[in-house]
Amino acid sequence: MRLDEEPPSTGVNRVIEASSTTVIPGLSPGFIPGFGPDRAAFIRQVLADADVVVELPGGVPLPFRRVPHRDVSLPYVFQMGSRDGFADEEPVHRVVLREAVYLAVFPVTQAQWRSVVEAWGGTTVGSEGNPEPLKEDPSRFKGDDRPAEMVSWHDAAAWCGVLESRLRLGLQSGLESDPHADPRPALKMVSSHLRVQWRDGVSRRISGFRLPSESEWECGCRAGTRTAFSSGDGESALRAAGWFDRNSGHETHAVGELRANGWGLYDVHGNVWEWCADVWDGRAYGKRAPEVVGGPGVEATDLACPGRDWTLGDAGADAQYWEEGQRPRTGPGRVTRGGSWFVTAWRCRSAIRDWWWPDNRNWDTGFRPCLVPGP
Repeated sequence: MRLDEEPPSTGVNRVIEASSTTVIPGLSPGFIPGFGPDRAAFIRQVLADADVVVELPGGVPLPFRRVPHRDVSLPYVFQMGSRDGFADEEPVHRVVLREAVYLAVFPVTQAQWRSVVEAWGGTTVGSEGNPEPLKEDPSRFKGDDRPAEMVSWHDAAAWCGVLESRLRLGLQSGLESDPHADPRPALKMVSSHLRVQWRDGVSRRISGFRLPSESEWECGCRAGTRTAFSSGDGESALRAAGWFDRNSGHETHAVGELRANGWGLYDVHGNVWEWCADVWDGRAYGKRAPEVVGGPGVEATDLACPGRDWTLGDAGADAQYWEEGQRPRTGPGRVTRGGSWFVTAWRCRSAIRDWWWPDNRNWDTGFRPCLVPGP
C-alpha cells in the first residue's frame, strides 16, 4: 500500500485427468466443477496444458504451470525490476532460480477457495492477532470463477497450509508408487484427502504448498519478457491481458477471460493484487547479495541474486514501515504484485511492487499459490 494511494474500501475425491475428455461421474459430460458449462472447452484445454493438476474437494481442479517453463533449462536467470518505475523497483538486477516451482494457472478462484474451506476448514490470524476460522465465502464480487478477494496475507498462507496438511494426511494414509522407483513416497494420492495428476503421468514427490517469493512471482509473470507487461508495452498491450481501472468496470472478472502470458499463466496483470511470501522492504533490491552463476573464472556479469523470499531478518529496520506511527499488530507488511481492477495501467506492470499489512482484507487483493516439488 503506497502512502499516496487510497485503498478500495466432503465428498470422495476423483482425479480429474488433464485431457479433452474430462467427465465427472454424475455430471454432464465436459462439466468442470467451479466453472460454468460455457467455459468447459476452455478449462479442458487449460487442464490439458497444465504441468500438474491438483484435485480439490468436489472435483474442483487447481492447475499449475512450471516456472520457469518446462522447456527452459535450470538454473534460470532473469532480470528483475525496472529503471522506469518507482524507486523500490531499482536497481534492475539478475536473479537466479536454481529449482523450478509450479505457479497456479489462475489466482485462486472463489470455487477453489470455498471447496477447501468448506471441506477442511482452516485457522487464520485476525486483525487483533487472535486466531479465527477462515471464512467460506469472503469475497465482495461474487462468482465461482472470479478471484477470491477480501483475503489477508494470513488467510492466503493459511489456505496454502490447509492444502499442505491434507497432503501430509494423504502421505500417512497410503500412496501409489512404483516399486522399482525411489523408495520414498511418490505423490499420487489414493486417499480421499488430496490428489495430484502430473502431465506426463509420472508420480513425483511434493514438498508442499505456499505463497511464491517475489522473485518467483515476477519470473512467472514476465515469462521471459523484458517489456512493461508480459503482453508488450503500452496500455493497448495490457488491455489484451489484464483488467485495470479503464476496462474493468470497477469490479473483478472471471479468471482466464483475457490472454495468458507465454508460460500459460492468466491474470498476472490486474484483476487482483497477489500476495507474495516476502516481507516488504522498499530497499530490498539494493541489498540483495549476489551469488555466482557458473564455475570458476566467472565474470561480474555472471553474478545474480538468489530467488528466495525476503525475510524479516533480511529487511532489518526497513521492514518496519510505519504508517501514522502505528506498529502493525500481526507482523510486518507483506508484498503484493501485479496490480488490480482498481488501479491504473502503470500499476499493473510486471515490475510493480506494493504492500499491505498482513491482516488487511481488500476487495482487490487475492493470491496465486505455489506448488513446490520434492524431496
